[in-house]
Amino acid sequence: KTFKTLNEITEFGIALNDNPSSGVTHTPVNGEKIAVTYTEKVDGKEVVITYYTDNKGELLENADGVVEMTVTYTEKINGVEVKLSYQADAVTGAVIKTSGGYVKSDEAEPSSSSSGKSSGKSSSSKGGKDDKSKKSENEVVFTVSYEVTDANGNVMTVSYGVDAEGNIVKNENGCVGYEVGYTYTNKYGNSSTQSIFVVLDQVPPQVKILYPTEGEVVYSNFIDVKWTVDIGDGRGPIVQDTLVTQSLNKGGNPIVRFYRDKAGNMASDTVRIIMKNAKDVDIAVEQPVTEISKDKVEEYYAANEPEEGETFAVSIYNPKTDKEIETLVGGDFESKKGSGDEPYPGLPGHLGPTLGVETKVPSVNAVGGLATLDDIVKDGLVMLEDVDANNGAKMPVDEYVEKFCSDEFAEKVGSDLSKANLYRTKMYVKIWIYTTLGSFVDYYAFTQDLDNPDYANDAGLLTLYFEMKPDREGNVRTQDGRLMATGAYIYKTEVEMKMELRCSLPPFDVDKKTGEVKGTQKSTNARGSTRSVTEDMLKSFGYKRPEKK
Repeated sequence: KTFKTLNEITEFGIALNDNPSSGVTHTPVNGEKIAVTYTEKVDGKEVVITYYTDNKGELLENADGVVEMTVTYTEKINGVEVKLSYQADAVTGAVIKTSGGYVKSDEAEPSSSSSGKSSGKSSSSKGGKDDKSKKSENEVVFTVSYEVTDANGNVMTVSYGVDAEGNIVKNENGCVGYEVGYTYTNKYGNSSTQSIFVVLDQVPPQVKILYPTEGEVVYSNFIDVKWTVDIGDGRGPIVQDTLVTQSLNKGGNPIVRFYRDKAGNMASDTVRIIMKNAKDVDIAVEQPVTEISKDKVEEYYAANEPEEGETFAVSIYNPKTDKEIETLVGGDFESKKGSGDEPYPGLPGHLGPTLGVETKVPSVNAVGGLATLDDIVKDGLVMLEDVDANNGAKMPVDEYVEKFCSDEFAEKVGSDLSKANLYRTKMYVKIWIYTTLGSFVDYYAFTQDLDNPDYANDAGLLTLYFEMKPDREGNVRTQDGRLMATGAYIYKTEVEMKMELRCSLPPFDVDKKTGEVKGTQKSTNARGSTRSVTEDMLKSFGYKRPEKK
């Protein structure tokens, strides 16, 4: 009935009246323009006309050069005073239709199974920008407005768009837009108003994991994940560029990817895969045969020459900077801390025979690298029952550290929780070198701390390099100074990793009635618990002495 009346009013084609019998009211708005208001009677119905001028009284035009005016009809509906209005051309009185003020929202961040829910846009498009029939259905003819008093006693105006039949206008994603505004008028009649446009999005995105596939069997510690999200913007599924690598445990592994938009609509997809026979430590030779020349030595040593008597160096790859960092050096002296810089700045690979050791470091989050305190924290609280248990028991970080972490951890935790590693991890490496005929050549041993989260990639894998350093002439020497001959050799490598928990980890046994935390549910998650991994491998390599000139 109401919209029938409003449509009848539009048919009269009300135009702007310069000299209305009701008189006009002038209200300054935000110090920028003047709202001019008067009343008219149309077929016995009273409507309010509003148009705007500048501070000099000149009519204001829109971007298309049209002077717009607002025609408002007020009626009580279910006890609420509701204003129904439309925009009209002030000259012709013709209705001006709008798009409803919809704007595209930015995409937010996705999530995996271990880090909660995440963000995006809606998933079922109701028609793209070029769909003419849908566009006309989405045009606003009338605006419905009413007043609401907020919790602070301030009166705000809520508005939304409808079509000619009174149906709420939705955008192409099926979402409704509301304009919410506050207006203040002082005793002198000056007015200030501000408003925002809010989209109520109730349509979830669509998430699809393309790779790996359900039931797939893999033989490595990690797997690349390819997944897409359709945010309903007409572009279709978009391949995501985050959470593309996942750490795996032996046996069954669920891979879950979540996506949540700004309105809280969430979607997910899950596949289950099986990991078999992967080693926690893998060892490989960088080059089958290492050939060194005097020119190459001079180029590599230009920026980082070895110390006197140095015969080997250890470096760790930093996936965040895509560079190696020299951590240890050794030789005829006791092993000591390395330079902390790149072994060979700006140059690829290594100079001498090099052994690569790839190891899986302890992790809590399947896509979070080395386990750190921030992996079990959400919104500033430690998740006690499960990393993903949003409705479970929680505890402030300071309280958790005091109750469940070692004194040494508590002293060093700092403000950056992503640097507070939950395990103390050491790698003990022993390397014997033999000729392929079984003759002993040399022996090396070193210990490497693996507590820097920067060294682990998103799958919790860390890569370390042991390099036999040539001297200034390009010759590789044993630790007692003997020259190695051109020939075939064998690395016999023993790697042992020892990991000790510095804090007890969720899930904890929590009393549902009292909230009391009784302790961790798994003995392997208790503070001080240790585990170790040992691998032995034989790897062959070749070495060719530099030619004498």
